[in-house]
Amino acid sequence: MNKASVLVLTNGHASSADIDSLCGAATKRDLHLSVLVLGRLPTIPIYSTGMGGIAAIGDYGDWQKELESTKADLESRAESVRNTLVDRGVTCDVSVFSADPGAFADALARRALTCDLVMVLDDVRADNELFDNAMSSALFHSPAAVVLNGLSARSPFSPKRVLIGWNSGLPASRAIRAAMPMLRDADDVTVAMFDPVMTALRDGENPGSDVAYWLSHQGCNVTVQQYPSGGLEIADSLLQRAREVEADLVVMGAYDHSRMRQILFGGTTRSMIGQTDMPVLFAH
Repeated sequence: MNKASVLVLTNGHASSADIDSLCGAATKRDLHLSVLVLGRLPTIPIYSTGMGGIAAIGDYGDWQKELESTKADLESRAESVRNTLVDRGVTCDVSVFSADPGAFADALARRALTCDLVMVLDDVRADNELFDNAMSSALFHSPAAVVLNGLSARSPFSPKRVLIGWNSGLPASRAIRAAMPMLRDADDVTVAMFDPVMTALRDGENPGSDVAYWLSHQGCNVTVQQYPSGGLEIADSLLQRAREVEADLVVMGAYDHSRMRQILFGGTTRSMIGQTDMPVLFAH
């Protein structure tokens, strides 16, 4: 993936190792990094009481000072990230991103409109609510695919071995399209199917042959493997096979089932988002 624009989401506390890896990959692949330092501003302390009627009362106390302090801290983090990237010769723009939860999705989506990929750094996981908002906004409201754990790869943005989790679904197809520049450059691409259903309306009589032909025509070195899940969760099977083929990246669709169903009962996407070892590219 050369000359791409990558939207990088961080809270400004990324490790030195992650920053080094990010800078190295950006320089090697001539990437433009559009970095957003995510943060949450303190909410306005408003409560209401009723005395012969309902009256809203604002008790601001030290809220203004806390707000100014939080903004200054976010700007300081952004400046630190900016200076580091510029010193390393990386083409970038860095800004603070703090939005009300109700406006978070649309605001993030607008920033992703002109980027090829969204990368969420591990430091965002420190705030569970912020991480969930970032992931759901990127997956459901932006046009770009999302990469998690990307800097743990041996060569970020340049995987040598890729495992594709294929289920003949639209999200999986979108994930492959987003990853195509990396797939063309990879040495080996394995298309993994788990418990395929060999019918015309599901996975076809020869499951995986259609996607293999597509990728081969794109110049990829493709192998199709059909695996029984053996009673394991699909996410566990996917990770197991990825380790077996020494994959640098897993490419998969996200939320083939409804998001509410996955929240209530769990699912492959949520399990793959929760793991922190294997780099994964998602698309919805």
